[in-house]
Amino acid sequence: MVELSKLQSERHKHGGEWEDEILSMSSSKWESCDLTLDDLETTKTWNVDLVNHEDKIFLELTTSCKDGKEAKVIIESKVHKHHYPDYKFVVGIKKVNGKRSDGLNSHIDHLNQTSTIDQVLIGEEVLKFMRKPFYNKRVTINNKTQGVVMNNNTIVMDTILYGAKIGDQDGVTKLIELMSEKTTKKSSKPKSKNSSRNAAINKRKYFMKTVQDSDLVSEPTMSMANVLVDKMGQKPNDFERFMQSKEATSMMKGDVKMIDKNPGSKLTERYHLRVSDVEKYVS
Repeated sequence: MVELSKLQSERHKHGGEWEDEILSMSSSKWESCDLTLDDLETTKTWNVDLVNHEDKIFLELTTSCKDGKEAKVIIESKVHKHHYPDYKFVVGIKKVNGKRSDGLNSHIDHLNQTSTIDQVLIGEEVLKFMRKPFYNKRVTINNKTQGVVMNNNTIVMDTILYGAKIGDQDGVTKLIELMSEKTTKKSSKPKSKNSSRNAAINKRKYFMKTVQDSDLVSEPTMSMANVLVDKMGQKPNDFERFMQSKEATSMMKGDVKMIDKNPGSKLTERYHLRVSDVEKYVS
């Protein structure tokens, strides 16, 4: 309990600042994750740092990784993979402590060996991944004696150089503007993509919060997979496509609830809708 409290204290003190820095310099696809997922065995809940719903990636950020944090991240990855099997789970680490000659340590090895973790990133790799995701589970870092530490200047310079290398002129210009004293803090212009993603998140929250047990439902039902394929002309496993649809919006407004028919299955097979609701809200 003491170890957990210490971890949480350090996270609030340092982790939140680093997360904000990373988020401010990443692409607009990324946002703070406000999903709260139930633990697989206890009453505990889990919440990852960032999410990219367009590319279906969860990203957990940490300034360093020791025993307590390693265990927490591994459990967190298993929980998120259970609830969102179609999403990737990625870990971003600011610096490596107690490195071996290859620039890694046993904690990084354990994360790489975990099947529910799709990528482990260190230092400048984090922002490079957020601009263009890659999955090879090979951590590439600059093996300096003092370790790879990402302070403000390091983050900005690494990202500007990377943007110049891949020819991303707009990205380079944006970062230079961020460092200018004349730059405004936030744009007042609304972003339609962010608005759409937020709407989908709100719908998912509603449906997951109001889901009903199958024992309480006696009328005919239809799996989400069948609704997607037969009624909406979409792929059977694209749960997010349903959440982004106008049909899901209409159902939420009509207080329609999903039914948990097949726990342990893929989301679109696990959750069903009443046939009467499908006929009413899906053309």
